[in-house]
Amino acid sequence: MEHRFQHIHSGGDTHIGILFYIRNHVSIEHEISNIVSGLNTDIRIHEYFQRSPDYQKLLDRIAAQRARVQALAEDGGNTHLFEAKKLAELEKAAVAFKTGALRLAETFLKIDVRTERLQKARDLFEQGLISEADKVLVESELLHDQDALIAKMEYLEKRKVQILDTIIALNKS
Repeated sequence: MEHRFQHIHSGGDTHIGILFYIRNHVSIEHEISNIVSGLNTDIRIHEYFQRSPDYQKLLDRIAAQRARVQALAEDGGNTHLFEAKKLAELEKAAVAFKTGALRLAETFLKIDVRTERLQKARDLFEQGLISEADKVLVESELLHDQDALIAKMEYLEKRKVQILDTIIALNKS
C-alpha cells in the first residue's frame, strides 16, 4: 500500500487528506448506507469525524441529553419521554451531519477547485471544519447568484436602450 502514495509530495507531512482517501478507497454510497443503518463505517472516515470539532460539539450535546434523559428516568415521571424525543432528534442530526459531510466530500471530488473560495472551503473540510466549509460554499453560491443577477440587469439595461433606440428610429421615419 505504501507505494501508492509515493507520488505525493507532502513536504514531510505524512497526513493523507480525507478527500484523497475517499477518492481512492471509499464508496460514498456504501458509507452513507452504513451510517443510516447504524453500522460501522470505514475506520479513516470514523477517525475523520472523531477529529471534527463540529461533530464533537454534536456528540457533546448528545451525551448531555442522554445524561439528562437517564437522570429524569431515574427520578420517575414522564418528563424523560419528552427529553428522549430530543435525544432521538439529536441522534438523527448526527446521522444527517455525517451523510451531509460525505455528500459534501462527493461534491468536492466532482468539481474542479478553481477559485480561492472553493479552495478555502475544501481546506476547511479537510480540517474537519465542515460547518465552516459549508458556510463558505453557501457564501460562494450567493456571490455567484449576485453576479448572475448583476449580469442579467446589465443585459436588460442594454436591451432597454436598444428598444428605445429602435422606437426613436421608427418615430423619425
